[in-house]
Parts: sequence; structure tokens; C-alpha cells
Amino acid sequence: MSHEQDLEQQLREISLTTDRSLDERIVDDAIACMSRKQASSQSPSLQAIDTPLDRRLLGRVIPSVTILGGLLLVLVWWVPRPTDTWAQVVEAVQQRPWVHLTGEQPGDGVFDQWYGMHDQISAYQSSGYSRFSNLKQCVTESYSVDNQKIIRNEQGERSSDQVSYDSFTLFFEELFQGKKDLSIAMAFTSDPDVPKVDQSRREINDATGHWYEYSLVIRQQGPKPHTMKVRVDADTLLPQTMTVVDGDHDASMTVRFDFPETGPQDIYALGVPRDTEIVDHSPHELAGDRKQLADAIRQAAEGFDDYRALAILSDPDLPWHVGTPMLVWRRGNQSRTEIGSIDPDAPLPTDIPGDDADQVGWWKERCNSLWFMPVQVFDGDKTFSAQFVSPESEHRHLEHPHVRRRQDWAVTGWREESFRSEWPARTAPIVWTYSQNIEGRLESPLYKIEVIDEPTDSAPQAIRIKAVSAPDGLNRADEWNYLLDPDKGYALLHSTTASYTIEAGEKTLNSSDEQTFDDWKQSPRGYWYPTLYTSKSSYMQNGEQVRNTARVRYDLDFDVEMPDTLFEPRERTIGAFPD
Repeated sequence: MSHEQDLEQQLREISLTTDRSLDERIVDDAIACMSRKQASSQSPSLQAIDTPLDRRLLGRVIPSVTILGGLLLVLVWWVPRPTDTWAQVVEAVQQRPWVHLTGEQPGDGVFDQWYGMHDQISAYQSSGYSRFSNLKQCVTESYSVDNQKIIRNEQGERSSDQVSYDSFTLFFEELFQGKKDLSIAMAFTSDPDVPKVDQSRREINDATGHWYEYSLVIRQQGPKPHTMKVRVDADTLLPQTMTVVDGDHDASMTVRFDFPETGPQDIYALGVPRDTEIVDHSPHELAGDRKQLADAIRQAAEGFDDYRALAILSDPDLPWHVGTPMLVWRRGNQSRTEIGSIDPDAPLPTDIPGDDADQVGWWKERCNSLWFMPVQVFDGDKTFSAQFVSPESEHRHLEHPHVRRRQDWAVTGWREESFRSEWPARTAPIVWTYSQNIEGRLESPLYKIEVIDEPTDSAPQAIRIKAVSAPDGLNRADEWNYLLDPDKGYALLHSTTASYTIEAGEKTLNSSDEQTFDDWKQSPRGYWYPTLYTSKSSYMQNGEQVRNTARVRYDLDFDVEMPDTLFEPRERTIGAFPD
């Protein structure tokens, strides 16, 4: 399951709203503006919720673009006990100018992948698709036989190709140094639901040659174990093959390695015709009013005060005292997010407050009787997601308030996420109020942009940004509308998104999402933020239209002590509201 699919599933599990088409559009936009990519969803309560999910082995270790991740997942098991022999393998690979992998992906045919170790080049080729990345120049070109065009994109330092290349080189370097904790996150190996059964290394002398074989046996949900094996030439100490077997489905794939002296130097070396049209999808450089607008949003995101937010997630038709609380801390570019749950073994409150009660005070008191699951921590450099062992019955939609038995949700560890975001507003509600998506839409050549004056009674200077995308060769169109208030530092007041299917020139609505921000306040530094968020969304699922609504109320406290340990990947020891 991809990171984007994980995010969608995780958001649904905490009873927030998003939809598949919307997530697909977010991914498309991130690819188009990769230099500013971020992990985001359409829900305003948090950036990512991570709970254990049922994952299939081949889907985790055999990605559609590169098989290299599978090799890395195998190798990471030897990190706690590196051997001299494997260190020699690492060194041997690093000395070769090129690494070439080839194999056949189930249902996707033969593929080839190259890594230029000295030239910093990544290249991929499969049936009907080619991709070439010059990582020194931060430029990627891709070609598909479906659209017969080369798509060029200046991706920036954190492109997916750069991450893959870094995973390859840095992993070998750290493994060679014998480090126990790697800087490259290996999500698969840190998944507590995938226990390791056995690992071994053996020497083989047979008719095929002299080999070292590194084996990993794991067991997932099915009765048959899954295995991975890397075979290394004992004379050259270079990997020769990696075989992955999905025991549940009796499926396997073997990847072969070779180490040529030369490799592809451009996309044409992958068989793309030289007269192919080039379409530049690199971000525009903003100027004039659009630059002023984008700069104002970024400045507010960077300058916003430190705070602790109490967010109450619920449905619009529920009374104010029924919901699921979340706690969000922001200190500079550091953040922490937790979600509250009722322990079914704990006594329920007997008082039902009236509409005239102190709602914030009541919720703070209520939170002190709940328990809070850590969700995600950003220490200013790296993002960590809490990992849990949870009962299978919890993999479902939860009504408000959330009910979880605390002992069933013990934290088993923290996973370092591979994604990075340079955007300074990472926490609710300001991650939505001062959204990076607006800057990304304005910069992207994939959208037709209109900036329209649209005054309202409460915002007489309001403007609307309309962004429309209709990709060539696809029978769909996507439309975003953002209503911004210049008098509030271009804070987002309202947004709509819609995805349409186009057939015979007719547009049919496929999915939609509407977000409204109300009840505005100003921070001590003078920045505006909403205290009420409501949303309506609809999407197609199994041929039926599914509609969701959500409401989140926010209370921000700007006078809160936040110790350094709060932004470390560990459980919080102080109470929810010790003050």
C-alpha cells in the first residue's frame, strides 16, 4: 500500500473525511511540483495518522517503479550484527560506477532499473514507460507510449528519484559503518505486524558456482511464510540475484543484478524517439500579485505563534460535548499530534452539560479522564509515526467518541517517515488556513489559473483563486476554488474541489469536497486563525455515492510550556492539561 493509500485509510479509521479521487489529485499535483511536495490530506485535523494495516508482501517490497527497495528491506535485518563479509559486499558495490537491475513484475512485464553511482543518475524502463533522472541537475523526464510525450520536471532535492537514490547509497554507507539505527526509514521492517521468523547466511558450492546466500524468512497473516534471498558471488562479492516469495499467493519474483561500466545518459538511451515532443511541467517562477499573495501565505505560515491546540472532532448533528479530542503542539517548526480515546473499562461521565456551560473548560476536564495515543512527532528535521499492536476489530470506521482499550494499543516503537516537507505550517488548523497547496497550484503549469474579486459581507476584499486541470489524454477534469481574505493575511475562508469524468464532451461529477472555516480569532502576534471547521464531501464507492460531513472545533492556547522531550519520539509523561 502506498503512502497516499495508507494516509487515506488512516484518516477514514479516525472518522474524518477524504476521498480516493481527491487523494489521486493530490498525488498528481505533488509529482508536478515535487520540489515542494508534502504529505497532506483533505481533512484539517492532522497530517497523518498511522495505525497498523494489513499489507501484502509483494505490494510492499516490489514497487511499480523500482525493485531496489526490496533489496534494502532484506539488508536492513543484518544491521544489528554486520559481518565482515557483508561489509566487503557493500564496498564492492560502492566501487562500481553503475548498478543494473532487471526482473519481471507480476502483471507488469519486464523492467530495467539503473543507478549511476558516480554520475547520480536514476533510470527506469518497462513496457510502455521510461523515466530518466539527472539528480545533480534535479531534472526528471518521463515518457509513456500512451501520450507520446516527454514530460520534463525540475523536481528539487526531495524528488522521489532522489529519495530512492539516497536510500541506495546511504544505506550501503551506514551498513558498512555498522550503524544500528539508520537515517533511512525502512517502514516494512519496523512494522510490528510483520514479525521476523528467521535469518541466516550460508556458503554454497555447487555446479552453478561459489555463493554466499543471505536469507530472511518472515510470516505475515497467512499460514505460509514469506521469504527473501540475496545471492552474492563469493569471488567478486557482488550481489547477483534477489528472490522474493509471497507464500500466501504462491507468487515469486527474481531480480538480477549486473554492474556495467556504462549506463544510460539521457531518456533517449531508453528507446524514446528523439523527435518526441517535450512538455515542461517545471514550476513557474511567480511574479507580481501572485508572488505577493504566495509570499503573504508563506510568511504567515512561518511567523505564526507557538501553541497547543485542542481539536474536537465530531459530526455536525452531534451535541458539542460528544466528539473525539485531539491535541496538537507547535513550537517553531516542531510539532506533536495525539488523539484521545475512551477506555471502555473506565467509568463514563454522569453529567450532561448544558448549552450554557464553559465548553472549552468542560473539554479540558474531560480530556484528563481520557487516554491519548501519540500519533506523530516532527522534531524539526525528521517525522516519526507511533507504531501499535492493535486488535483486528479496530481496523474499521470508529464513531465519535472513539473507544479503544488502552492495553490493546500499546506503543511498540516509532517509525521514521521517508517523506519531507519544507512547509512551515504543519499543524492544524494553520496547515489549512495558510495552505501550501495554493502556492503549488499557482506555480504549476498543469493548471489554468484565474484570480477573481469575490467580495462577501464579512470579507469585502475577498478574492477567489480558480485552478482547473484537464490532463491530455485523460477523460477527466479537476477544479479547485479557494476563497482568500487579504485583510486576514490571505487566510483561507472557504474551498471547494471537484473531479469530473468527461465522456462525449459531457462532464459528470465524480467526487467533491467543500471546506468552510469560521469563527475567526487573532493570535498574540496578530495572525488570523479559525476556531470552527466544517466539511461536506462525496465520492463514488462500489457504484454508489457516499456522502460525509465533519465538524472540528479548535481552541488554541498560546501560553503553554513545551519541554524539548515533547518533540522527541517518545510517549508523553505529563498530563493532557497539567495547568
